[in-house]
Amino acid sequence: KRLSPKEILVMGSFTGVLEKRLPEFNTTIIKNISDLSFEKFGDNSIIYAVGNIANDGDKILEKVNREGEIYV
Repeated sequence: KRLSPKEILVMGSFTGVLEKRLPEFNTTIIKNISDLSFEKFGDNSIIYAVGNIANDGDKILEKVNREGEIYV
């Protein structure tokens, strides 16, 4: 909450819990990797990912490697 992001994208088993615990933020639930578009992010956007990389986490990393620019 201290980071005050403009938007939070969540995916995985606990999306409903996160959405309920962060009602003051613009929260979007991603159900499929194909729903995740990097086109809406600008040059000043940062994607900070936390969680288990199994299953869809691996697919997100693959998408970032293909379409994104790794900063850290």
